[in-house]
Amino acid sequence: MEEFHEGCRKAEDILHVLRDRVAQLPGTRDRKGRPVIVFPARESSSPINPDHIRNILLYLHAVTAGKYKFEVQMISVDGLMRYIDPAQLTRDLGGTLFYDHDDGAATTNPDLAAALPHLAALVESLRSSKEDLFIQWETRRQKLDHCYQLKLFEQDAEKMFEWVRVHFALLAQRFLEIGDSEQSTSLLIADQREFANNASVCNYGKVQIESVAMRLEEEWRRFKHALEQRTRLLDQALSFHRKSHLAVGEGRSLTQLLKALGGDVIGQNNSYKHVVDVIQQITRAHKEMHAQWQERKIRLHSRLALIAFETDTQRVLQWLEQHGDAYLNKNTAIG
Repeated sequence: MEEFHEGCRKAEDILHVLRDRVAQLPGTRDRKGRPVIVFPARESSSPINPDHIRNILLYLHAVTAGKYKFEVQMISVDGLMRYIDPAQLTRDLGGTLFYDHDDGAATTNPDLAAALPHLAALVESLRSSKEDLFIQWETRRQKLDHCYQLKLFEQDAEKMFEWVRVHFALLAQRFLEIGDSEQSTSLLIADQREFANNASVCNYGKVQIESVAMRLEEEWRRFKHALEQRTRLLDQALSFHRKSHLAVGEGRSLTQLLKALGGDVIGQNNSYKHVVDVIQQITRAHKEMHAQWQERKIRLHSRLALIAFETDTQRVLQWLEQHGDAYLNKNTAIG
């Protein structure tokens, strides 16, 4: 089995051996329908390499998938007629079968040649399907990740709701207790203050959560506003380019038409002068519109840079408010 795996597996690996006429494959079959391989005798000065014969047999054994078995029999040329019909033997072996070795080695299998475009189309379809599958998988993964984050948030929110419900129930149980004397009412007030203090202490991070929520809402509002501005700017730019191309195209058409008419008389014609004036007005309007568009673009870029600077400044100030004193206390060497 090891020798079988080490043998040739591709036709191109034994093509040079066939071209050297080490073996011939004329398509001959014996009287029992078994295929025949011909190994022509060589002169003593150029003996056949046994590895070439071995590679050919291994290849033929591989392509037949073990369906056929090989048997070696020593038969003289004169005795071939007993096993093989003369019509199946080549002329050099005394038969009548026409066989061109060079043409047979160079000719490809017509079935394989016809199937190659279909196989190429299948491979391309498989590659396209793989890319589509990967895109769908990535989209699905992102959706699942978003769902997972949402579920985590819902779990945290549910814990917060549960905490509020429990403490609200405790408060509702004692809501109408006002005491029957000044002393009992004072005790109830003290208990109420302690309960409110405990509720505020247990509600960890309430201020931070509200601050983060406000920051998130503000950042989202700015981001959405920037998206709307960007979309509006692109729509205006697209409309400008379309109208400018249309105006330039019409101006060129008019110019070519007027040039085709030719003659000095046309230059004195009022219509021609009017057309020239209109073209100049369109050109000036085009330049003014382009200048306004450039100015608007620069202004928007400056505004976006200002927004980014304000955001960074706000983050620095917030960090200083939250961690500045602690940092200075740790690093006393800082003036």
